[in-house]
Order: sequence, then C-alpha cells, then structure tokens
Amino acid sequence: DLHPRVRRQRQMCIRDRLTLTKTPDLSGHVELIVVAGGEIVISDGLKLSRTSQITVLGDGKITGEKLELTNVGSANPNYNAGTIELDKFTMSEPNGLIYNCGTFKVDNLDIRNNTTKLVNQGKAYIEETHTRCTIENGCYLEVEDFDGVLRLGELSSATIETYNKNRGDNPDLTLGKNSILNIEKAYLTEEHFHGPSNGYALVKIEEVEQLNNFQSAGNIYYEIKAVSYTHLTLPTNSRV
Repeated sequence: DLHPRVRRQRQMCIRDRLTLTKTPDLSGHVELIVVAGGEIVISDGLKLSRTSQITVLGDGKITGEKLELTNVGSANPNYNAGTIELDKFTMSEPNGLIYNCGTFKVDNLDIRNNTTKLVNQGKAYIEETHTRCTIENGCYLEVEDFDGVLRLGELSSATIETYNKNRGDNPDLTLGKNSILNIEKAYLTEEHFHGPSNGYALVKIEEVEQLNNFQSAGNIYYEIKAVSYTHLTLPTNSRV
C-alpha cells in the first residue's frame, strides 16, 4: 500500500506544449511532471507551494519567466533531468531542494534561505545568485556573479566570473578531491576555503580584488595571476 501522503498527491503530466499566460498557484499536494517531449512555457509566473513539487524528465522542458517554489522540506524535492531555462528561479522557504541532472539555465537564482539549496549533477549556467544561495556542485557549473555558499564535489568543476562581491551571510567554499574552481575576480573578505584532507583541489584566480581575513584549510593549490592588495598570506599547507 502507498503511504497516505502519496495516495493524496495528485499528478499532472505535461506531454505537449503548455503556455501559461497567468500566474497559477499549485498548492494542494500536486506533483507537476513534464515528460519527454512536453514543455511548459511560463509567460508571467508559476508558483508551487506547500507539498507540491515539480519533476522534469529527460527531454522535458520548462522555459520562460519566473518559477517560484515554496514547498517545504526535503520530503518534497524538485527534480530536473531535462531542461529548465528561466529568467528567475525562486526558492524562499527553509529546507527546500532542487536536484539538477539535466541542463539548468537561469538568469537569477533567487534562493533566499541558507538551508535551501541547488544540487547540481548536470550542467548549470547561472547569471547571478542571492547572497543566501547554497549550491552543491557535482558536475559542471558556470556563474557570472556568485554570492553565497559553494560546495564542489570530487572531480567537479566550476567557473565563476565574480566571486562573492556582495558577500553572502556565511561565505564558505568547500572543495572536494580533484575539483577545480576558476574565478575571474575574487572578493575574499571573511572567506573560508576548505580543501580535501586526502588529495588536492585547484583554485585558479585571475585577480584578487579584495583580501581581508581570508582563511584556507586543507590541501588546495592556488594559481593567482594578479592581486590588488600588496600581499597575500596563506597557510603553509596551501600551494601558490
């Protein structure tokens, strides 16, 4: 028998192209599933709240303007194995979760709670993030303006044009074994970089714009081309 919560949940399967001209609010135990060949085009906005959740299967798509998820807790994760391409993706409630195993292209990743996160196991391309954003990256990530918390898994890579210029609430970076982080401009104020204890990670920085109370732990190689400040002090277990 199915769990009572599962039995009460309604499923809406999108198999063709669906264009939303208004801003519907799906708030009553709805699982919105976009199957292969299906597409939701959001011309204004779409909101899923309470225990409603979204699933995009391979070759399914969600495109357009704004998608807002206010579903609460890891018991209601959202999942993308297809393509999500939006102007704005918002998650404001605590303990929210979006898994990406496909392609995730978002101009504004508006994650506003420190306990809510994007887990990327596919390819993610983001223009800017909120200062409370948390991203766990296990594959490939590109961000133009990143603020928040970033965790790179083993063998993963990320490219960031501007790193923590606006400084998130708890700026923190964790790098797994054999992970690579490329940064064009780094603002390292109250930053904590945590490398692996077994093996090494690589951080390549074109230019350090700010440096204040920067801390580095674990095994991290640093390749830095330019530093705006007159000196850079790193722990002895780091390599420059």
